[in-house]
Amino acid sequence: MFKRVFLFFMLLCLSLSVLPASADLDYSITDYSMDILLLPDGSAEVTEKLVYDFDDDYNGILSQFDTDGIDGIDNFRVFIDGEEMTYVDSMEYENNTYSVTETGSISEVRVYSPGDSDIRTVTYEYTMLGLARRYEDAGMILRNLIGENSAVSLHDAVITVRFPGNGKIQAFAHGGMDIESITVYDNAVLFGPKTVYSGDSVEVRLLFPAEWISEAPLEKGAIMQSALAEEQRLMDEAARRAYLLRIAKYISAAAYIVLFTLSTLLMMKKYGVKGRLKEADFRRLTAWPAAFAQAAVSGAPDTDALSGTLMELVTLSRIRMEEEQKDLRFTLIDRNTVDLHPHQAALVEWLFASSDTILLSELNAGSDYARAQEFEKNYNSYLNQVTEEMITHSLKYRNDGLRISLNAVFILLGIVIGGFILLAGEGEVILGCAVIAAMFFLIFLMSKVRALTDEGELLQNAANLLLAEPIASDEALLAYLPYYTALGMTEPLIEKFSKSADDFQSAPYLYGGWYYSIHRLSSSMHDTHYHNASVPDPNASSSHHSGGGGSNGGGGGHGAW
Repeated sequence: MFKRVFLFFMLLCLSLSVLPASADLDYSITDYSMDILLLPDGSAEVTEKLVYDFDDDYNGILSQFDTDGIDGIDNFRVFIDGEEMTYVDSMEYENNTYSVTETGSISEVRVYSPGDSDIRTVTYEYTMLGLARRYEDAGMILRNLIGENSAVSLHDAVITVRFPGNGKIQAFAHGGMDIESITVYDNAVLFGPKTVYSGDSVEVRLLFPAEWISEAPLEKGAIMQSALAEEQRLMDEAARRAYLLRIAKYISAAAYIVLFTLSTLLMMKKYGVKGRLKEADFRRLTAWPAAFAQAAVSGAPDTDALSGTLMELVTLSRIRMEEEQKDLRFTLIDRNTVDLHPHQAALVEWLFASSDTILLSELNAGSDYARAQEFEKNYNSYLNQVTEEMITHSLKYRNDGLRISLNAVFILLGIVIGGFILLAGEGEVILGCAVIAAMFFLIFLMSKVRALTDEGELLQNAANLLLAEPIASDEALLAYLPYYTALGMTEPLIEKFSKSADDFQSAPYLYGGWYYSIHRLSSSMHDTHYHNASVPDPNASSSHHSGGGGSNGGGGGHGAW
C-alpha cells in the first residue's frame, strides 16, 4: 500500500492586506524605489516609484500614506507612465484622476486609470514635512519608510536618503530590512535592494550632523547617546533571538530525525521488511479468493477485486453472467452462502437483496444521491470485509492505520520543521534541507515495512508470477479467470481470445460469450464506483466568507483596485 512516494512540499505564505479589493486582482509590484532628498529645514522631497505588472483588468492604483510622526505631506502629485493625474474632490471614475480620503493620520489615494494585463509605472512626488529632527548633538530621522499595509510584496525595494552635506552618517534598519541591507556614503544612505513582503515594514534610524538641518527647529537635549544605546539594545535582543532560534532549529531537527528514525526501525523490527521471500508458484493462488490476490499486489482491494469476486461466483456456478444488449445480466442460481467466504457472501446478499436478477447498468445510480450512497456504503463494506478476512487468515498485518498515521506525521512535521528552519532566517539552509531529505528517506523506509505476513507475501509473489506468465491453455484460463479479472488483466485476456480462439476447443463459450463481457465487467464496475462516489448531495450548501485586517504606522501601503 505504501509503494506510492509522497511528493509534496508545501510552504504557507500569509498575505496581510488592508487595501480593499486587491485580493480580487492578479498583479505584482516588480520594482519599488523611494528617493528622499533631505532639506535644511528638516523636510524632505520624496519620489516613490512602483512598477505594477497586471495579469487581469483593473480600475487603477490604491495607496495609503501615513502622516503620523511628521508634520504632514505637501505638494502631492501622482504620475502614471509619466502622465500626471488630476486631483478631484470625489472619485467620479473619470480617466486619469485621483481622489484622497483622510481617516485620522491615514490618507488613502485612489487613482482611476483602468487597463488590462499590462505594465504600469506609478510615481508619487511629495514633500514630507518635519521628517528629520534637530537636537543639540545630532540630527535624526526615525520613521517607517515602508509601511506594513502593502497588499502584495514590493520586489527589489530600494530606499535612498540623500543629505545636504558630507560627513559621518550612522544608519540602522529594522523589520523588512536589516544592517546587512545598508550601504553608507558620505552624503547618502542606500537601503536594499531587498524584497519587502506583504505585512512587513521597514523602519530606519539615521543619525547625522545637526548642522545639516540648521533651519529645522532645535529640540532641547542630546539624542546621540540614547539613540545608540537603544540601537545596541535592539541589536543585543536580535542577537539573543537569533541564538535561541538557532538552538531551537537544531533541537527540533535532531528530535525529528531521532524520534521518527527510532519509530521506523521499531516498525521494521516488529513487522519485518518487504521482499524477503523469493519463492513463487502461481498455483498457490487457488488456495485463496481472487480478491485476496488483488489486495496483496495493489496494497488494498478495489473495483478489480469486486469484479474478480463476481467472476469467481460465476465460475463457482453461484450466479450466471449473460450479455444482454450491451449490458451484463447476473442471475442468482444458489442463494445458500454457508460455504462461501464472508466477502463473497456479503456480495451476494448486497447485489441480490431484492431480486435474483440484476443488470450491471442498474448499479449506476445516475443522479440519485441516496442510491449512490447506498452503493458506496456496500462497496466500502465489501472492501473492509476483504481486508479483515486477510488479517483473520494471517495473510496481512493489522498495521495499515499505524503506517498511514506515521507517514502523515512524517510529512506534516517534516514540512513544518524543515520550513521553519528554511524560512526563519539566520541561515542553516543545509540543516533545513537535511530535515526534508530525512522526511523523504523515512517515508521510503516506512514503505518497506511489511503489510503482509509470510503467507501473504507468498500469495503476492504468486499473483505477480501469474501476471508475468502467458495464458497457456483454456484449462489454465478457466482455473485462473477470476484472478486474471481481479488483477486487471482484461486487455491481455481479450487479446488472447482474439488471437487464439481455435485453441479453446473444450470451452468455445469463452470466446463466444465472454469475449467482451470480461472487459465490460471490469471497466463498468470501475466507472460505476467513481460515478456514484461523485454524485452531489442535493441538500448540501456552501458559503463563502472573506475578511480583512488593518494596521497603523508610518509608511502606509500600496495596492490596486
